[in-house]
Amino acid sequence: MFIHKDKFFKIYFGDASDKIFKEDFVSLPANTNICNMQQFANIKKNIKLDNLVFLNQVHGTDGLVLDSFGAGKEKVVENFKVDGDFLVTNIENVGIGVLTADCLPIVFIDIINNIVAVAHAGWRGSVDGIAIKTIESMQNNFGTKLDDIKIFFGPSIKSCCYKVADDFIKNLEAYKFADMVFIKNNDGVYFDLVEFNVRLLKEFGVKEENIYLEYNLCTMCDKSCGQEFCSYRRGDKDGRQMTVVCLEF
Repeated sequence: MFIHKDKFFKIYFGDASDKIFKEDFVSLPANTNICNMQQFANIKKNIKLDNLVFLNQVHGTDGLVLDSFGAGKEKVVENFKVDGDFLVTNIENVGIGVLTADCLPIVFIDIINNIVAVAHAGWRGSVDGIAIKTIESMQNNFGTKLDDIKIFFGPSIKSCCYKVADDFIKNLEAYKFADMVFIKNNDGVYFDLVEFNVRLLKEFGVKEENIYLEYNLCTMCDKSCGQEFCSYRRGDKDGRQMTVVCLEF
């Protein structure tokens, strides 16, 4: 795992040691605070959490904003039961997270308004613009400005391992930079999910220097520092690692 610390937020980038199985939580009572469960003990050692929130990820572009206790608190305890692929909050000590095993976790920080967000960006969600939809939610709900956003990419499958069908490029026909995010060699065609999202964010107006890639290791082949990640393509059909961001004032 990696922990990124700043003066008012922390990001937890997990690895295969998380091995979270969503099916273990979907039948829990609505008032269960999952951050007190054994499966999340490791993250609680590193981040001060009152609550921990996950959605039922569906590879879409809808999300949920938690902006106060009250209406927001009701959603905090409904883990894995609300469909969506991004979360936004301004609530202190409430961790918002996504589960991945090759898809790209993206964390967004509004350093002026103290807003954090996290998105689950597989290829479908990425092509449909989930990164932009997340920023637009921050803008519409909290007045976030593009110049004030820092964005961190977590571990995901990278172009070295993301082999796709020859006609996969048709999914990106709407993007003028489509040809720039594919690598073709004698072995076939490889998709650069990370570069796609970087280019998408830059086109939207995010500064390149505000996009941080140091935590974006390849979930399929990278074992840096002895770490290994859950990878759907390598055979982890159900287990997932966490990416969680939390405000800490």
